[in-house]
Amino acid sequence: KAGIEGVLQNLPIELGQNMQSGEKLALVGGTKKLIAVVQIPQRDIKGMKVGMPANVDTRGGVAKATVRRIEPVVKGGNIEVELELIGQLPENARPSLNIEAQINLGELNDILYLQIPVNSEEYSQKKVFRLFKDNTATATPLNFGARSGKYIEIKSGGHEKESFILNDMQKYIEQGTVTLTN
Repeated sequence: KAGIEGVLQNLPIELGQNMQSGEKLALVGGTKKLIAVVQIPQRDIKGMKVGMPANVDTRGGVAKATVRRIEPVVKGGNIEVELELIGQLPENARPSLNIEAQINLGELNDILYLQIPVNSEEYSQKKVFRLFKDNTATATPLNFGARSGKYIEIKSGGHEKESFILNDMQKYIEQGTVTLTN
């Protein structure tokens, strides 16, 4: 008899099979209290703490969650994070469901940002080509701040409404200015 009420997920034994004491007979998943387990790239784990708010998308609804546990061991470049689902769960929430999650590490207000240029790191400086209306581009040093997903904060060197070339242009940096043609 399972110790919890739930759904039978796996029954790896056959009728008449001999079993040893303590051997796994079945896997039962609870349906009342669920946790989400997500794999986070180790570079994105910086600043994450137990208790931070999160949203879990079950592709049938979104559930609120909090970070419950952060695995101390890195496996394959990822860190496993457990999210405790809180409040009302979407109707399709069930054990072993594929999900996506967003963990809120904090907010940055009133900042400049752009998509991360190739080979750029957070809290660093890099020359990136700023694009002008006359199809010229000039190497401009940008100081980067925090990174979030595919975006990075511009601490200095850029201004609102400016356009930058995000591709790898390092072989043209010494020229300073390039002209783009069709």
